[in-house]
This record gives sequence, structure tokens and C-alpha cells, in this order.
Amino acid sequence: MMELPVLDDKKFRSLFEEAVARIPLLTDKWTDFNPQDTGIMLLELLASMTEMQIYYLDQTGDRFLNAYFDLVTPDSKGKPVPQRNMEFMREFQQVKSAVTFRDYESLALNSSPRPEKARAERIGGMLRLTVFRKGRLTSEELGRIDREIKPHCLLTTRLEVRQALVAPLIVSCRARFDAATGRSQACREKIIGIFTGVADRKKIGERPDIGEIRMEILSIPAVRQIERLSIQYKGTDLDKIRETKDLCFEVESIHLELFT
Repeated sequence: MMELPVLDDKKFRSLFEEAVARIPLLTDKWTDFNPQDTGIMLLELLASMTEMQIYYLDQTGDRFLNAYFDLVTPDSKGKPVPQRNMEFMREFQQVKSAVTFRDYESLALNSSPRPEKARAERIGGMLRLTVFRKGRLTSEELGRIDREIKPHCLLTTRLEVRQALVAPLIVSCRARFDAATGRSQACREKIIGIFTGVADRKKIGERPDIGEIRMEILSIPAVRQIERLSIQYKGTDLDKIRETKDLCFEVESIHLELFT
């Protein structure tokens, strides 16, 4: 939303100093700028009154706000100002016409099937929207996403909604931990949380970074050393998988060995 300008941006001190600074430009006979001077006292009074007027200039009551809301949300006329403001915010934040990739992704994530991830891209003359949800989406749910988004598309947009493929991962880790620093069970839970969290945070098409995972595990105070760490997809090293943009990775099994 566009931010409103701040009109109340001048205070008493700056107003008074600006007025005093203009005195030499008007006359060279006024040389006493001390507080006891009658002219200085009048300038202080005028600066104080000006500050008050500027303050009120930046204040708007319900009467003014209702006039603005009558223009942008006439259907909410008669309701309290806070309620009209909330309705306007909800209406303003909704995507009416999808133009950017972000618009299409936002529409998909807010559709009734509620996918967890979405990626929009231009393929030839078609806009492809790839979505992902754990447990997979049915063909009926994919069709519902398509029907909900199409009314927001531009007339020349050809939309294709497809589902990302699930790539199950097998994670294996052998790490040394310090029993004096932490308990084995707590350390195990943190490492498992790192494995599942990294895959969940990745966007569609982004592969888990084994270096990133290694650094996160080593940041656990109780972990002293990682002897082995591998991520495999159906028995194949993750780095050897043919790159595809339609993959979403999920940790299927974790083999974790901790020793002191």
C-alpha cells in the first residue's frame, strides 16, 4: 500500500531558528536575538502557533476517513472506521489481475486446495504454473486451481497447471558428539530436524545443499565431528541426478549414527 506523507515534519525549534535566520536579510538594525527581546518573544509565539497548525494539518478524524472510504469501498458505508479499514486492506491485498509470476504464485498458494509451494515460469507462449503439496494433489484439485486462477489471467495468457514430482531422499549421517555438552537424544532430534527442515525450505526445483546441511549440523554445540554425510535419491548420489525444474525433495528415511 502507498504510504501516506508525513505533513507534521517541522517542530518548534526548527521553525523558530528559520525565522531568526531571516532577520539579517530583512534589516541590519535588529541585532538583539536574546530571549528578552520583544521581537524574539513574538517569533517564539508565532513558531509555537505554527507548530500547532502543522500538527492539526496532519490529523484526520473519522469524518475525513469516511469520505476517503466512500470513494474506495462504497459498499462498507455506515460501518465503523476500523472495520472499513480492515475490509479495504483485505480487498487491496487480493490479486485482481495476475501480471507477474509472483501474482500467479500468490493466487495458487491462496487457492482452495492450498498447495505448499508454487513456481510460475514462461515456457514458449505458455505460462506454466507448477504446484506442490505433501500427499499430492488430485486431478480434480489441479483443475480447481486452474479454474480459480483463469478469471484473473490476462486475455492473451495461456495457462498450464501441473504438479511437481516428489523425489524421496535417503539421508545417512555418522557424527561424533560430546556427551558432556549435550544428551544423545536431544542431539539426534536437532539433526533430524535439520534434515527435514532443509528439504521443506527448498523451492520447487532447488536441490538440498549437502554443504549447507553439514554447516548446520556442526553449529549444534554437542556435535564435534561429522565422519560421514550422504544424501541419495533412489540409490543414486544427489549430484548425479539429471537436473529438472519439477522436482520437490522429501526426506523418506534417515540413518543417523551418533557416537562419543
